[in-house]
Amino acid sequence: DLRKAASKAEKEVQRLTQEKEKLESEMAKPGFYDNTIKAKQAKEAYEQITADLSRIEAEWLSAQEAYEKATK
Repeated sequence: DLRKAASKAEKEVQRLTQEKEKLESEMAKPGFYDNTIKAKQAKEAYEQITADLSRIEAEWLSAQEAYEKATK
């Protein structure tokens, strides 16, 4: 149902946000970019997480709106 879809999307947003914050913390550490292979992998992972987060946030908002309309 719509409520479950919204809840599932919200949990995924929270998970991805935590992943993104963890990666940002790692990337901010001194010397992180000294290892170019690790830095490249982190950059690619960060870009993927950011894209996934944008997509899931849109799904979450859409599910929330649909649920709110259905419950009025």
